[in-house]
Amino acid sequence: RRNAQKAAGTPTHKITVVGATSGDTGSAAIYGLRGKKNISVFILHPEGRVSPIQEAQMTTVLDSNVHNVSIDGTFDDCQDIVKQLFGRPDFKKQHSLGAINSINWARILAQITYYFHAYFTLVRSGAASPKPVFVVPSGNFGDILAGFYARSLGLPVGKLAIATNANDILDRFIHSGKYEKNSEQGVLATPSPAMDILVSSNFERFLWYLARDNEVTAESEAARADLAGATIAGWMDELRSTGSFAVSPKALEAARAVFWSGRCSDADTYTTIAKYYAKSPSYLLDPHTAVGVHVAETLAKDIEQIGSPDVICLSTAHPAKFSEAVLKAVHDDGKSLDFASILPPPFVGLLDQPRRCERCENSVDAVARLIVDKAAAAAQ
Repeated sequence: RRNAQKAAGTPTHKITVVGATSGDTGSAAIYGLRGKKNISVFILHPEGRVSPIQEAQMTTVLDSNVHNVSIDGTFDDCQDIVKQLFGRPDFKKQHSLGAINSINWARILAQITYYFHAYFTLVRSGAASPKPVFVVPSGNFGDILAGFYARSLGLPVGKLAIATNANDILDRFIHSGKYEKNSEQGVLATPSPAMDILVSSNFERFLWYLARDNEVTAESEAARADLAGATIAGWMDELRSTGSFAVSPKALEAARAVFWSGRCSDADTYTTIAKYYAKSPSYLLDPHTAVGVHVAETLAKDIEQIGSPDVICLSTAHPAKFSEAVLKAVHDDGKSLDFASILPPPFVGLLDQPRRCERCENSVDAVARLIVDKAAAAAQ
């Protein structure tokens, strides 16, 4: 059949995968798609805002179908460019765009299993409380949104705790009901760069449920869903035009019924890494997981009050990816660490390998032109 289609002159279907990354998703997508026929992948990352190892993981992949693109801006800028590309129907159709980052529903679907696996591991150990608390380092809100869906599917969950770094828009929302950018400072560069995000795209998905159940009224489920979508569109327009929006007290109460939140400063991140490395047995936290562990400690009294002694902190990265932050934390505290001894084999010598990366201005038009040019070159 395939030969018959070729004989009939049926054109080959090609896919262009685009994604924005704050460090981790990009390399995973690249390694999954490298060398694949008829698939081109363009991964945008903020220049200078990913760790050296993360950058090397992406840019040392030299397959012709892989295109790393560094953007002079933040992850929010990269993600916004991807969204704008998908908002161009003709461009999307012409290049058969597909997305691969934390806004991809398939990724969230897979992450739901983490929560069930963790819970049943506790059950098998005989240590599970009726409803454990899950503490999740959060940037784009995808991982903890998966926890929300797991809870909705019936998993016993005491609370889901959002752990943020200094880019604390989610923490401020849970405390105030106001989703507000920090316009003066913008996106801060922290020791946990994968969380250096202000506009959390997956948070819109949770906001839809808040709007549907607390902000709108209609006779049918379908009508409520439509009204909720319109409400979200209005909130996002307000965010773009004024830098903030607020939900009703009823919606905020509903959010607090599911979520706690906490913030971890840069100093607390370093201190937490050093603290757990000094423990016996020693445990080396990466700076993102350290944010979660610190927030879990700050919420200890609240956790005791709801009678859920089991706390599960989701660990989100290998410490070797963030050697500068880890070594700063450990050495500043007077300890020593032979970092080479913990490097996974694929990381050994990675920083010395040849690289390929395109620098691009912070513009959807510039990225679109790059995609067009690369497609034309590949067709020759």
